[in-house]
Amino acid sequence: MTDPVVARIKRVTHRYGATFALSDLRLDIPAHCMAGLIGPDGVGKSTLLALISGVRKIQFGEVMVLDGNMADEHHRRASYGRIAVTGANFRAEGESEAEKCDSSYE
Repeated sequence: MTDPVVARIKRVTHRYGATFALSDLRLDIPAHCMAGLIGPDGVGKSTLLALISGVRKIQFGEVMVLDGNMADEHHRRASYGRIAVTGANFRAEGESEAEKCDSSYE
């Protein structure tokens, strides 16, 4: 029997222009414990959290959170009330400053 995971990241790559924020990332975040991300500025921590929480569109790879694929709009919307990210000002891609409180993909 394997330990349950709250999030499974499979081969995720995310770029901003020519800059890679994440490159072929594979990560399991276990359930029933506290986990943290620590690292210097610019290594992809906020990008990873934005992908896990559903506020940033997945460019390549698979992000499974709370037993569902975050690329699936229905699962993503159903998960919004169950996922919280603090410490950063996340905004969905293409969203205006006035819309940043709504973290949907639309």
